Amino acid sequence: MRSVEARRIIGVDENGLGPRLGPLVVTGVRLRLAGAPPSMAELRAATGLDDSKRVFAPGRRGRGEALALGVLGVRTAASPVGLLAGRAAALPWAPPEACPLSAAGRIGGLGPGGAGAAPLPPRAAPSGLPPRAAPSGPPWEARCPALPVRALPRWTNEVRDVTAGLERLGVVVERVAWAVLCPGTLNVALADGTSKLAVDLRLFEVVVEALRADAGEGCETVCGKVGGTDRYGPRFAAWEGRVREVELESRARSTYEVAGVGRVSFVRDADAAEPAVATASVLGKYVRELWMDDLAAAAGWEGPVPSGYHDAASERLEARLRERIAAGALSLPIGCVRRLR
Repeated sequence: MRSVEARRIIGVDENGLGPRLGPLVVTGVRLRLAGAPPSMAELRAATGLDDSKRVFAPGRRGRGEALALGVLGVRTAASPVGLLAGRAAALPWAPPEACPLSAAGRIGGLGPGGAGAAPLPPRAAPSGLPPRAAPSGPPWEARCPALPVRALPRWTNEVRDVTAGLERLGVVVERVAWAVLCPGTLNVALADGTSKLAVDLRLFEVVVEALRADAGEGCETVCGKVGGTDRYGPRFAAWEGRVREVELESRARSTYEVAGVGRVSFVRDADAAEPAVATASVLGKYVRELWMDDLAAAAGWEGPVPSGYHDAASERLEARLRERIAAGALSLPIGCVRRLR
């Protein structure tokens, strides 16, 4: 957020690239600025928004939720489904037919199936495996990608404080978009040889395109760096052949002029340094937390919901899911929730 001339700026970040459980979420916000862009210190002081890792630190879930809802300007909503409706960007990958996840079955024992699942009509499977059962029944029915259906908790005055703080800074959250890639679809992409970087970067393109429409001239895009690379130009999919200029490629920042999109920068540690990216990251973290809540509920989990990363609690949650699937209590493949890598 360094360009004073830009009256609109898009910030994009990902949440959940490396865990063992749960979705990959890429989130973007488009901000309209009344004046000079605020610094991170100004944003933090006015709203409490910060790096999502600090905002959603252990024991601070309520605070993180209030900040996310404040960014969205929420006053009333019955459930996350109503709250988040209409904000999802179209995914570049469709789930496998009826979500059998047969491609995922080639690796790591994460293939589909599970006791109590009804058979699907026979069809050819990409991996040569027999046809598999699709996940069905609550809470997984028609939920790829997934969002919970239960009621939201009661919010505090912090929600209004965030909205008011943004107004004082002359910042309007004009548009929000996210792409939620469920583990099953991600597993199929990875099993077919697509890299995590390619998947992640493609979702960035999708979200930026969704936010860029009607933004006018001078709208810049700032993204968090992904995949440990400095050279994004050759890796673009939707933007292949559209890079007009490579302005900079360094460990700290890589900047491109993309036809039809404008100036796009990938910034190292952007969620801690760039207000637009920090705002997007907080929203993405909240969406992923909601997904993990629902996953824990499906497992009959009691107590704080694990992060889904490579910790002991997340390992126990996975074991619980496997037990329920084996017992027929859940009609879904473990590949719906467990990452290949």
